[in-house]
Amino acid sequence: MFSPIADIEVIQQRNKREEDSLLSSQVAQEIAIQTKKIIPDSVNTIQLKTDENQSQEIAMAIFKIISICETQPSDNKYANIPDILIKILDSLNQDFGLFIVYQGFKRTEDNQRSQYIKKRELSLFTLGLINLIPIKSSAAMVCFIIDKKNKKLRYYLKSSSDDRDPTVALTIKSMVYHSVMSYFQAEK
Repeated sequence: MFSPIADIEVIQQRNKREEDSLLSSQVAQEIAIQTKKIIPDSVNTIQLKTDENQSQEIAMAIFKIISICETQPSDNKYANIPDILIKILDSLNQDFGLFIVYQGFKRTEDNQRSQYIKKRELSLFTLGLINLIPIKSSAAMVCFIIDKKNKKLRYYLKSSSDDRDPTVALTIKSMVYHSVMSYFQAEK
C-alpha cells in the first residue's frame, strides 16, 4: 500500500479555495488507518516510506494514471504503468500496489451563511427562475490497484459525495470501505 494522497481545501471567502496542508495530512493519515482496518488479514500490506523527491515522482506517476483513466475510461486496464511504480513494487517484493487519492473541500460556517444569503437574493431578484444551491462540501476518492507482473491496472474506482465534510472520519471510512471492499468483493 502506497501512502494515500489527500488534498483538502477550505473556502473562507467567496468561492476561493485555499489548500489546508495540516488537514490534508490528517486526512491522509486517517485514510491509511481506515484502509489497514478494512484490508483482509490474508493480504500482505507494507506501508511505503519515501523521501520528498521520490514522493513527488510517485505522485506524478499516480496523477498520470488517473489522467489516462479519466480521459479514456474504457481503456482503464490498458493504462501504461510508469516504471517507477513497478520498480518500487519490485524492490518491496510485492505483486500489487494499492493507491488512494482523496480530494475534498468544505466551506466555513460564515462562508456558507453568506452563500445562502446570496442564493436567496438571486432567487428573489429573478422571481425564482434561478435558484442555485451552494455546495457546502465535497469529497472524491480514486482508488486503484496495479499488477506488477502484467504491468496493468487491476482495479480502478472513482467515487464522490457532495455535502459530506471530507475531513470527518465517518465520510473517510465509508469512502475507503466502498472503494477498497468493492475490489475484494469482486475478486470472490
